[in-house]
Amino acid sequence: MVFDRLWKSSQYHICADGGANRLMDSTREYNDPPTITPLNDNIINNNDNNMRYIPNCIRGDLDSLRDDTRAYFESLGVEIEQDPDQDSNDLTKALHKVMTISPPTFEQIIIYGAFGGRFDQEMASFQTLYSWAPTFQHRIWLYSDATSACLIPPNGPVEIQIPHSISSSDDGDDKNVKIREGPTCGLIPLGCSCTTLRTTGFKWNLNGEESSFGGLVSTSNHIIDEVITVEASHPIVFTAEVVVVPLPNTVK
Repeated sequence: MVFDRLWKSSQYHICADGGANRLMDSTREYNDPPTITPLNDNIINNNDNNMRYIPNCIRGDLDSLRDDTRAYFESLGVEIEQDPDQDSNDLTKALHKVMTISPPTFEQIIIYGAFGGRFDQEMASFQTLYSWAPTFQHRIWLYSDATSACLIPPNGPVEIQIPHSISSSDDGDDKNVKIREGPTCGLIPLGCSCTTLRTTGFKWNLNGEESSFGGLVSTSNHIIDEVITVEASHPIVFTAEVVVVPLPNTVK
């Protein structure tokens, strides 16, 4: 449900190499109606295709892309790009593609599937977050069905609206629910300590304390306001649970 909502609210979709296999295996039944319109280079947001699961591009070193997956998406006009560079991962290759889109007017970059697999790949997601967040004005969010995360830049303060990016849908089977972040959340000093950390809008606010591994780390905190603020001396990861909430008129 989280993936479906994120997909339908996005302008442009990129699969990072082997992710295309999972997309096809999970969604092909929704893509097969004969009325489907193949994509082309001039289409960024096609409303008809946006309701199905056809990426605009598949990009990576392509070592994980199956032959049947490639043939299937090529038949639908999907652009497939190979980048053999082994000093960058497929997620980085996908973000390089985003930089080539003109005009780059996206409000934010959502990376789905960042959690729940191998630990080293999860860490690679955070490495990408740290290295690319400044490029996109810290508008990159990592998502899975259960967790979201972004990088808070130093100094600030930074305001975050809760819920942040997944609102209710006007169509589909999930139209009677809202998917949102929180209330459980955390601030993780990944990579370096925060000499000072101040927050508002949390159940347990920080008031200038140092946050570091081996010391104080704010986990299992709770969001209590619709707008939270974080002011940190160094970059820090804000993470929140992702929950499905029934809308009031659906509660019996």
